[in-house]
Amino acid sequence: EELEALVTFDREERKVYLLPIAITDSGIPPLTGTSTLTIVIGDENDNPMKPGQSNIFVYNYKGEAPDTEVGRVYVEDPDDWDLPDKYFVWKNGNHPNFDLNANTGMITMLSHIPEGTYALEFTVTEEAPLIPRHSVDAIVNITIKSPSKQELLRWRLASLLNVSVENVDVFTVLHSPHNTNGTQLDVRYSAHGSPYRQAEKLNNLLAAHQEEIEQELGLTILMVNIDECLMEKVFCETESCTNFLNKSNVPYSVYTNTSSFVGVRAVVDPLCNCKVKERPICLNGGTPVGPFNCECIDGFEGPYCELISIGFHGNGWALYPPLSACEEARVSLEVTPYTEDGLILYVGPLRYNPALHVQATELGNIATIGEGSNFMSLELRSGFPRLLMDYGTGTVFVENKQIKLSDNKPHHIDVIWSKTSIELKVDNCQMSSCLALTTPQGPNEFLNVNGPVQLGGTTIDLLSLSKLMNWTHTYNLGYPSDSKNVNPGCTMEMAKAVSFGIDSNFLVAILVCVAILLILLLAVVVHRRKTDDMFKDTDDIRENIINYEDEGGGEGDMTGYDLNVLRLMYDQDGLPIVDKPPLKENYHTRS
Repeated sequence: EELEALVTFDREERKVYLLPIAITDSGIPPLTGTSTLTIVIGDENDNPMKPGQSNIFVYNYKGEAPDTEVGRVYVEDPDDWDLPDKYFVWKNGNHPNFDLNANTGMITMLSHIPEGTYALEFTVTEEAPLIPRHSVDAIVNITIKSPSKQELLRWRLASLLNVSVENVDVFTVLHSPHNTNGTQLDVRYSAHGSPYRQAEKLNNLLAAHQEEIEQELGLTILMVNIDECLMEKVFCETESCTNFLNKSNVPYSVYTNTSSFVGVRAVVDPLCNCKVKERPICLNGGTPVGPFNCECIDGFEGPYCELISIGFHGNGWALYPPLSACEEARVSLEVTPYTEDGLILYVGPLRYNPALHVQATELGNIATIGEGSNFMSLELRSGFPRLLMDYGTGTVFVENKQIKLSDNKPHHIDVIWSKTSIELKVDNCQMSSCLALTTPQGPNEFLNVNGPVQLGGTTIDLLSLSKLMNWTHTYNLGYPSDSKNVNPGCTMEMAKAVSFGIDSNFLVAILVCVAILLILLLAVVVHRRKTDDMFKDTDDIRENIINYEDEGGGEGDMTGYDLNVLRLMYDQDGLPIVDKPPLKENYHTRS
């Protein structure tokens, strides 16, 4: 079969046709399918060209770009595929910073070109069988500039997050009214795709590559995650301090001699109060009930429908928003460890930043996780909980040696700290032997941390991670800001995240669990068989050899013989068959 056109096509009117074709086979019954034939209309160079103008924008990072093709000379022409009929030349002679391909019209930017805007003029000549020879002028405006620090930051973040530059926004650049240093600016940014990336994930990534970004941008990053409460007693002399993001509808403008930036006015204000009451957002499909309550679907048990449990395996970890600097605070959690050594919780800086004027403190065995002044670490040592805390003027530790947690059972842990005391409680034990109490070292009175809450190193089932003063903030544990090797909801039989490798006892525990499961399975099978035999004896009918079920007997029941019935059959003389000698005449042998 051939497809023939009944009319003459013109590519200037329509370039592509999609033709559906039904195809039927000769089967019984016949089957029919549809195939789409794409018809591309060819072109003839039958329209004369007209003068054209185009603009090309080039970012030349540090002026180090090599010879680079930047674009083609543009003229207005409805015809396609007519490039072989055109010829390109400079109108006023060659340019020292650009080359031109006379056959293709491609412009090449030469290396070491200075920044600026260049207006390039060309003459384009065309000749074809259907049009006479003619020439027109074309102008190409090329702007060469080095990218701004804002653009460099967007490119770098896009590369780290593996998203397009268009999905990274720098929306705030301003001088905070709380900062007395006029050379320091607050920068707020976001990255999105599906969905928006959480702030802790972005800050963690930025902190990990901080030195590289500082070198590329030629600036110093003083703080990743803007925290006005980090410096103790600067804004709140004797009270708690909470960061509150204050957003305004009035834009904020930053001007320089050569450029300007107009962005969102968003300022972090320090509030001397830990009881900031905000209208809650019902998470995970919850429905608002009244001003401060939520109705949640099954499985989400937090007050605002948070998923309040998470498990870890391998070298897993999860990040959550940081804590506030409160006069009195509490972290309550329930843990089920499957190892004797590991990190449960760490709150503190992600890295040491010498630009901050905060006394640095050596963190001992957790120095590889983060360095800085203020931190809190809850860990397991030989199965017993151990708490390390530093208010910025010295590290202290408390540990509980009475209750061992590594017994594969859930245990409740409370960490309570204030200006004058640091306390570790296990399983709500009120005996003096269960309590571990100490006082902060040095003159500082608050735990001021700028880093996120980090969980990892154990299987955790938390009802509430943080209770500050008279209000409770429950973390949505099932949806961390960033994570690795986690099991939201602790649905796995056994999960493990160890910071010190795999213990041999852990492997033994796995084998014991598997053996117990096999024994239970075998017991269930044996029990079901015994139960079936019992009911068969009860429902037995002596006249029948086959034990029919309630739904009736038949071919499917021909294998359901009960040998007990056969053994109890009697003959016509009233003697059991088993007591009579066999009738030899009924036996036949074959050689």
